[in-house]
Amino acid sequence: MARPDRLFHWILGLTFAARLGLAAWLPMTGDEAYYVAWGRHPSLGYYDQPPMVGWWLAALLWVSDARVWLRLPAVLLPVALGLGLRKLLPQAKSNLGASLFLLAPLHALPPLITTDTPLIFFSAISSALLLRATRGAGMMAYAGAGAALGLGFLSKYFALLVPAAFFVWLILERRPRRDWVGFALMLVFALPAAWIHLHWNSENCWANFYFNLVKRHGGESFSAVTFGTFWAYQVYLATPFLLYLLVRNLRGKEPVEIGIKRSPELRLVSQFFLIPLCAFALSALKYPQGLHWMLAFYPAFYLYLGWRLPEKELRLGIKLMAAFLAMHLLPLLVYVLTPGSAWEGTRYWKSRVLFHHGNEVAAAVEAAIPQGTPLATDGYTLASVLGYHLGRDVAVLGTGSRFGRHDDWVTDFAKLEGKTIAYVVRARPPEGRWSKYFESSEIRVVTVRGVDYFVLLGHGFNYVLYRIEVLGRIRARYYALPPKYAATGCPFAEKYFEAD
Repeated sequence: MARPDRLFHWILGLTFAARLGLAAWLPMTGDEAYYVAWGRHPSLGYYDQPPMVGWWLAALLWVSDARVWLRLPAVLLPVALGLGLRKLLPQAKSNLGASLFLLAPLHALPPLITTDTPLIFFSAISSALLLRATRGAGMMAYAGAGAALGLGFLSKYFALLVPAAFFVWLILERRPRRDWVGFALMLVFALPAAWIHLHWNSENCWANFYFNLVKRHGGESFSAVTFGTFWAYQVYLATPFLLYLLVRNLRGKEPVEIGIKRSPELRLVSQFFLIPLCAFALSALKYPQGLHWMLAFYPAFYLYLGWRLPEKELRLGIKLMAAFLAMHLLPLLVYVLTPGSAWEGTRYWKSRVLFHHGNEVAAAVEAAIPQGTPLATDGYTLASVLGYHLGRDVAVLGTGSRFGRHDDWVTDFAKLEGKTIAYVVRARPPEGRWSKYFESSEIRVVTVRGVDYFVLLGHGFNYVLYRIEVLGRIRARYYALPPKYAATGCPFAEKYFEAD
C-alpha cells in the first residue's frame, strides 16, 4: 500500500472525479427538481422542511441551472468532510482514517443535492467545534458551534441531535462549570435561526411542524419489519467488516493506544453517533426510517474508528472498503454503459424516459399547448421534473399527497378563473374527473420515445367549483390545525377562504 499521505490524495482525487462525473451524467431526480423549485422562490420556510437547501439553490440558480452546477455542494461535501476528519485525527493515523471515510460508497458516489447536504455539512462543523471547545479552544468555539447548529436546524430538524448528544456527554462525564457555560452559549447563538423558523411557522399555519410531527406519519404501530430494516440499514452503512474490526478491538484482542479508552474526547465522538442511533432506533419501533436519515452522524463513526483502531486495522479496513466500493461500481458501470434502448419494453422504461429524457418530454408538452398556457400535473414529481426542464412553475391539480405541497404557496387558482389550463398525466384521466372543472376540454396525446403523456387541455376553468370540491378538502386535510396550534397567519386559508 502506498504511503498514507499519497494514498489519501489519490483517493480524494479519484472519488471527487467520480462524483463530478456522476453529477454531470445522472438525471435530475424528482426530489432534487422539487428543491430547485424552492430555489426559484426563496423563502424563510417551506411546507416540507426548513429552508436551507432552497437558499443554497437560490444562490446557485443565479449562475446556472445545469444539474452538475446545482449539485456542486454535494460533490464537494465529502472533500470537506475528509479534510476535516484528517485534521481531527491523530497525525499518525489521519490519512488512513480519512481515506477509509472517503471510500465508503455513500460518501464516494451519490452527488445529489437534498436537504441532507446542508444538514451533514453544518452538523459536522458544529460537532467539530464542540470537540475543539472541549480541547480548550475557548468560548468562541462554543459560539461557532451554536451558529453552525442554527444553520443545521434550518436545514433539517435532525441537527438537534448534536446538542442532545453533547448534553448527554456533559452529564455522563460530569464536566466542569466552564463546559456547561459553553453549552448555554452554544444554544444562545443557535437562537436566531430557531426564531426565524418559529416565526415563519407561526405566520404559515405551523405547516412545517404540523407536517413533520403530525402529518408525515399516521396510523403506524409497532413493526418488527420496520425495526429490522432500520438495523439492516445501519449494518450496511457501517459495513459488516468495519463492525467486526471495531468489536474485536473493543474486546481487547488487539492492542489499544495508551489512554484511548479513558479519553473524554473519544467518548464525546462516540456520543455524536450513538445518541442519534438510539433516537432513530426508538423511532423505528413504529415509524419507517430512510436509509439517509443517519448519514449526518456517520462522520462521527468514522472519526471514532480512525481514533480507536490501530494503524494496521485501518489499512485492512481501507482494502476491504475499496472492494466494497467496487461492488457498487460494477452495476453502476453496467447501467451507464447499457444503451437506453435496452430498457424499452421493461417496466422501468416510463421512468427512464421521464428522468433521462425529461427535457424532451417537457419540450413535447410545451409544443402541444398554446404558448403561455399554465401547466399542471397530478403530483409533485412530474410537476418538479417538468418545471426544472421548462424553467417555470408547474402546478399540481387536485389534492395531491401529504408530501411536496410547495405549490400551495406558489399557485393562486383564483387568478386562473376562466382561463385555459394544460393538465399533464402519465395515464389517461378518467372521463369527467377533471373536465367538470372546465367549460370544455380536449385530450391531446404526446408521445416521447414510445411513452404516451396525456394532456387534458381545459378551457374556461371553473374556480368556484374547484374551490369547493378540491381546495376545501386540502384545507380540511392539511391546514385545519387543532386548537392547540395558535397560528397568527395561514396564507392558504387567507388566499382562498378569507371571506368564510
